[in-house]
Amino acid sequence: MNFELQKHRSGLLLTFTDEEGNSCSTYYNGPPENIDHVDIEYLVGRFWNVGSKVHVDYIKMEYKKQIYNFPEFLEGETNNSIKGKVSNEIAIISVDFYES
Repeated sequence: MNFELQKHRSGLLLTFTDEEGNSCSTYYNGPPENIDHVDIEYLVGRFWNVGSKVHVDYIKMEYKKQIYNFPEFLEGETNNSIKGKVSNEIAIISVDFYES
């Protein structure tokens, strides 16, 4: 699986690739600082290839890690403490899962 946040226009392009290699992207004009509150129904509406709680948990975890690469979308103290310390470039995190 792979999840990527990429700066696009005035917002972020989010791309989720499932374990079968199917990719889907969605655009957030004003991306939130976190997406902990979203459920599977919301994410299925944004990404057609989300099909399990594992996908939801993975997207939430990666979003939480990667959003800090885009301080312009963070609020208050969080933004002030990291501004200038991270890159506004593409953040790509890839994880391979192996069954034992």
